Amino acid sequence: MKIGIVVILCSLLFTSLVYVVYMIKPKVKSFENNIYTTLISLNIFGLLLELCCCFLVPMREIGAWYNFLNNLFNRTFLVYFITWLIVFMIYIYYVSFTKKGKDFSDKINKLKGLGIVFYLVLVSLASFLPLYYFSDNSYVYSYGPAVNSIMTVAGLTIAFDIYCLIKNFKNIHNKKYYPLFALIIIMISAMILRNINPGLIFINSELAFIAVIMFFTIENPDLKMLNELKENRELIEKNYEGNANLLFNITGEVKKPLENIKSYYYEVESSKNINMIKENLNKIKKEADNLDYVVSNILDVSSLDAHNIKIVKTKYNIYNLLKTIEIKANSKLNDDVKFRLEISENVPKNLYGDEVKLKQILTTIIENSITHTEKGFIEVNVDAIIKYDVCRLIFTIEDSGKGMSLKKVNDLMSSEGSITDEEIKKLDNLDLNINIVNKITKLIGGHILIRSKENEGTKFNIIIEQKIDENEVIDSNNSYNEGTKKILLISDNIDELNIIKDRLSTYYDVNTTMHYKDGLKKLENNSFNLILIEDEMKMTSAINVVDEFKKYDVPVVVMLPKAKEKIKDAYIEDGFSDTLIKSRLKTELTRIAKKYL
Repeated sequence: MKIGIVVILCSLLFTSLVYVVYMIKPKVKSFENNIYTTLISLNIFGLLLELCCCFLVPMREIGAWYNFLNNLFNRTFLVYFITWLIVFMIYIYYVSFTKKGKDFSDKINKLKGLGIVFYLVLVSLASFLPLYYFSDNSYVYSYGPAVNSIMTVAGLTIAFDIYCLIKNFKNIHNKKYYPLFALIIIMISAMILRNINPGLIFINSELAFIAVIMFFTIENPDLKMLNELKENRELIEKNYEGNANLLFNITGEVKKPLENIKSYYYEVESSKNINMIKENLNKIKKEADNLDYVVSNILDVSSLDAHNIKIVKTKYNIYNLLKTIEIKANSKLNDDVKFRLEISENVPKNLYGDEVKLKQILTTIIENSITHTEKGFIEVNVDAIIKYDVCRLIFTIEDSGKGMSLKKVNDLMSSEGSITDEEIKKLDNLDLNINIVNKITKLIGGHILIRSKENEGTKFNIIIEQKIDENEVIDSNNSYNEGTKKILLISDNIDELNIIKDRLSTYYDVNTTMHYKDGLKKLENNSFNLILIEDEMKMTSAINVVDEFKKYDVPVVVMLPKAKEKIKDAYIEDGFSDTLIKSRLKTELTRIAKKYL
């Protein structure tokens, strides 16, 4: 008995020290930390109970009062034992079937009623089944139906924990399972030892040992904060890149009307033909309206407000919606027409809105393009501007089809008023046209702009605002690693940009931009290990800006088309560290990575 008391005292002292260290240390508020606080507090309470039981069992025959206290403390100890196992079982369930605690409260609520009944049954067994005691100069312990039922329950909880482990076998190396391994070994050993010698009272100290192990396996607050900072940095960079690329593309939307306005102005200035002057003035007004649309409806983030969103109904996955539309479109295309879908990385995955009407709008416009495009392409680009919990989706649907006259575009865009009964029937049958789509878009608070030229093609811009799922997070299981190599990728070809980024981002931290000046700003504020830059871009060529990039003492590799492979040595002479031939992208990226990273 003396050895047992010494073991209990040592366990109590060590567990109390761990508890103090844990409680004074700054912690991230999380379910995992809360459950660990409960477990280690229970351990201290249980060790104190067990210590009292060791002294009360031999004293039970002194009088009725001591016998009452002995019975009370021993049965309370059994209840403690049940509680500890149940709490630990919840922890294992949390580790096994949730991802960073997401939706865990819903899962617990579903099992809450059954769990309470189960717990009360166990407490009743511990409280009312017969309990006997043994004590002599060497051993002190309790036994009987109450203890046997609790040990049976312990076996069942261990079986459940093992089930959780088997269901998540692929994560068996996760350090969070270490306490479970320890518990399995301890409980099996305890059951065997109890059959051999019931007087060996080490099991509660071993449970305290499990709590100590958990101290080193639960989320370390500092590391978790570091990971959260990393995830936040990645989110900011991703949104920054997406918005920068969006603005770069919209710059073209603004410049073209401005150039047209200047051209029409010069024609008006030099012309004396009244009819031509009137025609050019109408064209100037149209281009001015286009500019107003781009600035007011796309770039003006001050108008983003969740209260302005109409018909917010259900949560949906925008990526799944777009992929469904893409599959349907490809099934209807002939071999001479290519369908392309590009989704910006800063488009959130889950949104709240009227998924059905959004699908009707996009499907109708795409099918209109399919009907009027015999050869060439149909391209769908999806981008987003985000402010707080509101996402402004920007859909650009462009085709190389027959196009429309200005009068036809005006007729389509002039559809006003509410949706008629006849149009409602068409909604139900998905038998829509552009006029109805325009009304639906306005109904849900969106806008449509159509630009078209006969025999050249049509371009639709659809702007629709949706609420962002507040639970959407960036999920990353990778721990923070300052050693990750960083690459700056510069290209105004969005397709190539995404292809190269996808190939590299598995192994490296890739930052992208579509404008070389933005790349120079990134270099001012960040350190990179490699720069990949497109040879010919709309604003400039790589050879004109190589000297500006060389100032940062980072290898600069120029990406060349196959046609320029024969003159690649000239690029090295002009200051580039190396060349990358895009026609052999996979092997060239491997070579460059091995050489410079």
